[in-house]
Amino acid sequence: MNFGNNRLQAIDVSKTFSGLELDTLNLYDNAISSITGKLSEIKFLKLLNLKNNALKKLSYETFSNLSSLRSLDLSNNKIEIIEAGTFDSSVNLRTIKLSRNYIRYLPKGLFRKALSLKSVFMDGNHIESVDEDLFANCENLDKIEMQQNRLSNVTRLLISSRKFRYFKVRDNKLHLMPIFSRPDDGKACSSITSLKDIDAGHNEIVYFSASCYKHVVYLYLSYNLINDISNFDELHYVEHLFLRNNKIKTLPRTAMNSLCTKLVWLDIGSNLIERIDEGTFSHCQYLTLLKLDENSLKVFEPLYLKSFKDIHLSRNPLRCDCENKQLINWLNTSSTVKVDHTRCENGQALSTFRLENCTNLVFISDLKDVVMKIGIPIAAIVFVTCIIAILFFKFRYEIQVIAFYRWNIRLACCCTNKTDENVQWKYDAFICFAEEDIVFVQNRLIPMLEPKYNICIYYRDFPVGEDIAESILETIDNSAVIIILLSENFMNSRWGTFEFRSAHYSAMRKKNKRLLIVILNESFLQTKMDLTLRSILYTKSYLKADDSLFKEKLIHSMPSIPVKSVNQNDNEKTRGSRNNVYETESTMELSSIYDTIQL
Repeated sequence: MNFGNNRLQAIDVSKTFSGLELDTLNLYDNAISSITGKLSEIKFLKLLNLKNNALKKLSYETFSNLSSLRSLDLSNNKIEIIEAGTFDSSVNLRTIKLSRNYIRYLPKGLFRKALSLKSVFMDGNHIESVDEDLFANCENLDKIEMQQNRLSNVTRLLISSRKFRYFKVRDNKLHLMPIFSRPDDGKACSSITSLKDIDAGHNEIVYFSASCYKHVVYLYLSYNLINDISNFDELHYVEHLFLRNNKIKTLPRTAMNSLCTKLVWLDIGSNLIERIDEGTFSHCQYLTLLKLDENSLKVFEPLYLKSFKDIHLSRNPLRCDCENKQLINWLNTSSTVKVDHTRCENGQALSTFRLENCTNLVFISDLKDVVMKIGIPIAAIVFVTCIIAILFFKFRYEIQVIAFYRWNIRLACCCTNKTDENVQWKYDAFICFAEEDIVFVQNRLIPMLEPKYNICIYYRDFPVGEDIAESILETIDNSAVIIILLSENFMNSRWGTFEFRSAHYSAMRKKNKRLLIVILNESFLQTKMDLTLRSILYTKSYLKADDSLFKEKLIHSMPSIPVKSVNQNDNEKTRGSRNNVYETESTMELSSIYDTIQL
C-alpha cells in the first residue's frame, strides 16, 4: 500500500490499518511527525518506508512486536531520540536506514536481538560515540555506514558476523581507525577476513594499524594526518589505495614491495614526498594508475610496467635538467602511458627540454655514482675506525688492566721500558703504610697479592735490631714496586714522609722501578699537605681504594714475572749445572780406572 507524496502530518495505525494483511507500507514524502497506535497490528508487514517525514522520536511501543519486518527506512526525518529496546522484537530485520537525522546517542544494546541485521545506515547524524558491543550480536551483518557524523572516540567494535564486508566512516573526527575484534577470541584486534571495503577519509587519523585489516581490497584514507606507511606491508590484498592529502614524506621500499602485490590504483597526491627511491614500484606488476601530483618531487624514475597506463605528476617542482633525462625521454616517447600536464619547477614543459645537452655530462654523472657508492662507505669506515681509536686511547689503561687480569695478556706500548725483566729483585713489592691502616693491608692487600708475589711488610720482614731508616732504604732499593698507602694517618706518622720521599726519589733514579700510590680516602686530597707531596700527586697517577677495578689494576701494576718464579728458575739452572759437573767428574774417574786396568 502506498501513501507517499501526500501531506499527512499524523497517522493512527490502529484505526487506519488494523486487520489488514500488508507486507509493504509506503508513507514516504509526507509531513508525519507522530505515529500513534501499534504497527504490530499490521500483520505480516515486511517493508516500512517512512523516509522524508518529520518524526522526532522512535518509541518502543510503536515498533514493538514487528517480528516479520525486514526493511525499515527512517532516513531524512528529524529523529533525535531512540528509546531503548525499540528493535528488540525485530528479529528478522535486515536493513535499517536512519540516515540524515539528528541522532546524538544510540541506546546500549539497540541491536542486541536483531540477529538477521545485514545493513545499517546511520550517516548524516550527530553521533559522537557508539558502544563497542552495539553490533556484537548481529551475526549476519554485511555493511555499516556512519559517514558525516561526529565520531571521535570510537576505538573498537565487536563484530561476530563472518560476512562483514563494508565499513564507512568518512567525514568524522576520528584520530584512530576503529579496530575490530571477535566477541569470543579475546584478541585486541582480529583480522576480519571478510572485510574488503573501508572508507575512512576526511578524518583526523594519524595512524592506521594495517595488521588489523590484512584482507581489505578497497582502502580510502585520503584527507587524514597519516605520516608513516611503513606498516602497510601487511596489506597484501589491497587493489585500490587512496592516501591523498596526508602528511606522508617517504614511500618505504620494503613496504611498497609487499603492498604492490595486487595494487591497481594508488593515489598518494598532495603529500610531502620529496624523493622516491629507485625500484620503489618495481613489484607493482598490476599498477595502472599512479597519482603523485602536488608533492615536492624534483626527480622521478620512469615506470616500465606493462600494465601501467596513467600517471599524474603535475604541480611538482620537477627539474628540467639531465638528472631527469630518463623521465623526460620516457614521457616523450611512451605511447601507452597517459600523462597529465606535467611541467618543470620553472613552468617549462618537460617535453621542450633538449636531451642532447646531457651527452657531455654522462661521465660526470657516472663519476658521481662511483663516489656515492664507494667513497661514502670508505669515509664511514674511516670515521668509525677513528672513533674506536679515540675510545681505545682514552680507556687504554682500563683495557690493559682487563686484558691482563681476565686473559693474562699484558698489552703494552712498544716504547715501554722492559729492563725490569733483567733485574734481580728481592721483593716484588714493599708496602708502606701507617699503623692505623693495618686492617686494610691485612684484609685486602695481602690476600690479593700473596702467595703469588713476594711482599715485604715492615713489622713482619724487617731484620730485628737493624736501623729502621737503613732497612727502609734497603727494602725500597730491592723492591720492584713500592706501594704507598696514602692517608692522613700515613702523612702524620713518624716514618710516612720519609718513606714517601725515598720511594719517589728511587723511582725517579731507576726507570725500572714503579711507584704505586693508593688513596684510601679521596677526601684526603682536599686537605692541606706538603707542597712537594701535592706536586708529586699532580704528576703521578694514583689508585683509589674504592675503584671498581681496584684488584685488577693492582695486579696489573705488579711485575710480569714474580720474584719467586725468577728464583725458582735460577735454582733449577744451578742444580742443572752442578749435575753436569758431577757427571763429567764421574766419567773422568771411570775412564782413569779403566786405563789403569789396561796397563
